[in-house]
Amino acid sequence: MPTINVDKRDRRYAFLLVGTQGLVTIVISVLGWIHSRDAAISLLIGGGICTLGSGWLAFVGFRPSATRPAKEILASFYLGEIGKFLLVMILFILAFKKVAILKEPHNALLMFLAFIVVQSVVWLAPQLIKAR
Repeated sequence: MPTINVDKRDRRYAFLLVGTQGLVTIVISVLGWIHSRDAAISLLIGGGICTLGSGWLAFVGFRPSATRPAKEILASFYLGEIGKFLLVMILFILAFKKVAILKEPHNALLMFLAFIVVQSVVWLAPQLIKAR
């Protein structure tokens, strides 16, 4: 059975991306504050949901360990992705149920836009790093 070594660099990179997502969340929330308090909160919620989901995936998928069988690593990533999906879904449901400002369509839209922008960090970072 083939084995794969998920080393510390991979884990550090995954958590660097999560940290960058957190930073982008804070930056867009501060910029949203210029418009209104509700915009800032909506942006913070959307970016926060994305960052928490990515954090779960990084934590589960990049568990520190020595060389592990490929099946075990694949199972870790499946568990991480399933957990991320469920966590994000639950957090969106809670946000809509508990945060009154998200009943306004423009605030809900801002939340979803923030989620997409923060998720794009994971999509764009490898391209930006490769360009260096």
